[in-house]
Amino acid sequence: MTISLKTALVSAVVGLASCAHPPMPGLDQTTTSITPVQLISQSRTLQGQRVVVRGYFTSATDTRALWESETAALDARQQRLGSNVDYWAKCITVYPEMASTRFNRRLVVVTGTVAVIEKEDARSLWTCNPVALEDAVIGAE
Repeated sequence: MTISLKTALVSAVVGLASCAHPPMPGLDQTTTSITPVQLISQSRTLQGQRVVVRGYFTSATDTRALWESETAALDARQQRLGSNVDYWAKCITVYPEMASTRFNRRLVVVTGTVAVIEKEDARSLWTCNPVALEDAVIGAE
């Protein structure tokens, strides 16, 4: 079975228009976005690729973060689960293209390029997790 060039181009344009991307390994074929925890688990495989991630966004003076949920952000802020919990396992750092304070403490969709921030990188001092989204565009969910 062969696909015509016209069919392939139409499929590509429709895919771009809907911000869809190819399904990622281990995810449902209909998935067009992932969560911060899914991104963390696949960060090395997805490094350098543009992805869409849904989560709870917080913006502070030195860090913009995307959390798995509002509860995860509150747990970390209040350290409600005790000192032996890795609160940062449900958070990725976001480097937005534009000001992002209007999305603070809201559920959002973030499109960005996956980066793994190494310890030698000065940004590692202000990350909630070495996994980050660069050149990120944030939108309301």
